[in-house]
Amino acid sequence: MEDKDKFDAVIKLLDREDQLTNSRITWYLATQGFLITAVALSFTRGFEASPELRLPAIQLAAALAILLSVIVFIAAKRALVAKARLKRYWLKQELANRDQLPNPLGETSRWNWLTPPRTLPVLMVIFWLLVILTTWGG
Repeated sequence: MEDKDKFDAVIKLLDREDQLTNSRITWYLATQGFLITAVALSFTRGFEASPELRLPAIQLAAALAILLSVIVFIAAKRALVAKARLKRYWLKQELANRDQLPNPLGETSRWNWLTPPRTLPVLMVIFWLLVILTTWGG
């Protein structure tokens, strides 16, 4: 396989992982938005007819949001593992003209752990735990 073909294959696989991650985060944020809206609407007049259902409904929405956050965090971690596997593959390749090809992996930084796929689920878990704690016990 030519160097350019190897490069193109790595780029294609990295792009696929990025698209999957972006899609998951987009759906995750949309779902979190729906759950936050449901909790906010529970404080409107429509819920006054059954106030005894309000807190359990809020806590259920928070529990579902936390579960979803854990699932998305695990999916983001798996995407990072796949990217690390691609990085190892790329670095093991014997390339005659490596210096003529751009780095398909981009630049790394000590701040990479702050990317949204890693931090958003953690922040949302903290938010939903606060929601549960503030509604606990009525």
